[in-house]
Amino acid sequence: MLDILTSEMLVSYVQIRLFSGKAVTQKFSVREPLAAVRLFARGHIADGQLDDDIGALTFATACPPRRVFNEEEMMQPLSELGSVL
Repeated sequence: MLDILTSEMLVSYVQIRLFSGKAVTQKFSVREPLAAVRLFARGHIADGQLDDDIGALTFATACPPRRVFNEEEMMQPLSELGSVL
C-alpha cells in the first residue's frame, strides 16, 4: 500500500496488482474498511478470472515484512491496519 503523509493523515493511496499484471491505484479515506478496497479491486477484475466469491481475493502488503490480511480484518479501517505512517 502506498501512503500519503498529511498533517491529519486522512488519505491512503492503495496500489493493487491485478491478475493481468496491471497495477491500479486509488485513494481511500483512512476511515474506510479494507473491504472497500476489496470491492474496488473486484470492479477491476475481468469476468471469468475470479468466481463469485469476492472473499477469494488475497490482500497483502508489498513491502517486507509481508503481511497477509485475513477475513476478520476486512471490516477494520485502513488506519488500524498500518496503511498510514
